[in-house]
Amino acid sequence: MIHTTKVPQLEINAENINVFERIKRYGSAKKNNLEIVEYIEELMLKDEVLYGHVPAMVDKLYNRLDKCASWLTFRHYIDHKANRLTSANFCGKHLLCQPCAIRRGSQKLRAYHQKIVHVLKENPKLKASMLTFTVKDGDNLRERFNHLQSSIKKLLKNRNYNLNADKKFTEMSKIQGAVLSYEVKKGKNSGLWHPHCHILILHEEELCMGRVNPLTGKGNGLCKEWFKITGDSFIVDCRRKEYQDVIDLCMEVFKYAVKFTEQEPSDTWHCFQVLNHRRLFSSFGNLRGVKLPSSMIDEKLDGPYIEYMFRYLSGGHYTQISKVDMSEHYDDASSSL
Repeated sequence: MIHTTKVPQLEINAENINVFERIKRYGSAKKNNLEIVEYIEELMLKDEVLYGHVPAMVDKLYNRLDKCASWLTFRHYIDHKANRLTSANFCGKHLLCQPCAIRRGSQKLRAYHQKIVHVLKENPKLKASMLTFTVKDGDNLRERFNHLQSSIKKLLKNRNYNLNADKKFTEMSKIQGAVLSYEVKKGKNSGLWHPHCHILILHEEELCMGRVNPLTGKGNGLCKEWFKITGDSFIVDCRRKEYQDVIDLCMEVFKYAVKFTEQEPSDTWHCFQVLNHRRLFSSFGNLRGVKLPSSMIDEKLDGPYIEYMFRYLSGGHYTQISKVDMSEHYDDASSSL
């Protein structure tokens, strides 16, 4: 199921994006970040009035979010023709903070896209598709998310059992590798919580989606398998547009777990309370074992560079506070050798 990712997007090939274009994206994200900060501040004031104190955890979280991405430093490496984010004060709370969600999602995108392209080149018969599992919308996010996650675990457990038994009683056994992520939003029509799971799959054989009668439970294919596990949901989608690039499928998997720009700060805060410390991302098969960077900052390169430092002002805008040209320093060093 293919959707359009709204701005600010993940940084595809970020090294090739102009520094000032990246700053615009972070400006929009930081503006959203401060809307969440303002909402938390209101909660803190209520706690102060009602209970005479603010929980230490909330106070600490408030300060971290408020300061997050208040300054950013980029280096343009002349010889490499690459732009890298080499210094910043990120909070790391990607479920609440959109600048951090951009960084973490982009790092996953870069690492797994390279792995997927490599596996596809080594196995020409493989193809990539997007598989999406949903559960029935509900007003209790915790219950709905637990239902979805436990159902996905059962589905994958069935796959592992069938592979170990050298049988193919499940359509999932046709998948040779996959990377999956959970996403939470409210349904357009229902206004209720709509958690779902996107899975980028690598496979040779076509998966049979089939169909199922929810009244009788009779049917076939993956829809029947999903309905048998969930008991209330049978909507499964697997597709890839003809000639669609793998990067487009990756974008769907590695985008934000919550819809920052499409929901109220109160909903984002609720998502954080429910999903914090949950495992929202995993991989298996021939896509397992990809290592992600431990730092949210890009690794520095060798050679001459121009360094730009920006500080956030207001209204979604950063201002440049310094520019240091180190290319002349390298020229001087080479001429003295």
